[in-house]
Amino acid sequence: MRKLPAVVLTIAVLGASSARAGYEEGAAAYSAKNYQEAVNQFQAFIEELKGMSAAEKPEYAGVYQMLGMSLAGLGKHKDAVEPFKTAIKLKGDDATLQLLLGRAYYDARDYRNAADVLSKINTAALTEKHRGMVATMLSVAYQESGQEGLALAQWEKAAKANPNDAATQYNYGAQALQAGYTDEAVAALAKASTLDAKDPAKHRAYAQALLRKGRETPDKAAKTATYGKAVTAGQQLVRLENTYDNLLLLGEAQLGAQQYDGAIATFNQANVKNSNDWLSHYYLGQALSVKGSYDQALAPLKVALAKPKADQRKIWSQIGFVHEKQKNFPEAKTAYTNAGDSRGLTRIQENEKIAQENSAIEEQNRKIQELEEEKKRLEKEMRALPGTNP
Repeated sequence: MRKLPAVVLTIAVLGASSARAGYEEGAAAYSAKNYQEAVNQFQAFIEELKGMSAAEKPEYAGVYQMLGMSLAGLGKHKDAVEPFKTAIKLKGDDATLQLLLGRAYYDARDYRNAADVLSKINTAALTEKHRGMVATMLSVAYQESGQEGLALAQWEKAAKANPNDAATQYNYGAQALQAGYTDEAVAALAKASTLDAKDPAKHRAYAQALLRKGRETPDKAAKTATYGKAVTAGQQLVRLENTYDNLLLLGEAQLGAQQYDGAIATFNQANVKNSNDWLSHYYLGQALSVKGSYDQALAPLKVALAKPKADQRKIWSQIGFVHEKQKNFPEAKTAYTNAGDSRGLTRIQENEKIAQENSAIEEQNRKIQELEEEKKRLEKEMRALPGTNP
């Protein structure tokens, strides 16, 4: 969960009737971040209010507000809830107080109540900064309380309210990607990675969003172009954080962009980082296969096959594909059988049948050619006999 910055709010100056030493000392302690002393002073001041009439008490809503803020300063967010609620009762609906109450629920991880309070705030009465804060807190509150649909809508609102905040753009993009809104995710994560160019997490999320968009794009040229953008994002990511997983992500982007030599080099780098994982060997074999280097592709695929937790079916299927391309049909059938790949087996059987038919046709054509050549030879010999007409 994203940690929000401390709330700094303007507090109305209390009327002259409330200007007592206890309040002033409490306010001074709060300003000095001596929150426990502030709590003590405000609680003592509130004790003096108990004998007041209901008509007089509204003037003192600010005292409860200050008590709540002092308790929040101590990290006692649950305890801060009641003073803020009392302040709202005394003063009526006030956007600043509602924000403080919502923030108290939020920091106490009572997300259901936080969402209820924050969603009712008239944000028009707040500054732009605090409107963005409400939007962000409400997004998290919805998300954490299991209201994913409302969370995504609120993240979008937060992103619009905070166009230059990298964390908000990142959170919205991540939620949009998870919900299947790929274009929106790509746009938000592109902003996030630009605004915070040194954060690997934002470049990683952006590259992942581009990879998904590449897979979802039907047009071949647009697909390749999208994967090309993923390559750029992946390269930036690897420059920031040269890890095994990031190299795999870059290599996948290069495969999609048809940058096969680059992908092969990247997967070889990944193997250096972690030679015990099967994925880098498998992807290397896949890259070599797509490039058409079938003889070279088999070696890393067989290495992948022997690694712990390897996806045997996927690897055997790729091995079957390589043998099929080499027209090694018996080996391809064995591999597809090991993979449980019925479609591959069916295709091999059809290819074998076609190969046999082609072979039979070629044999027949060869025999016809031989007969034609024999006929020509005999005709030539006969013309060479004595007394034969030229």
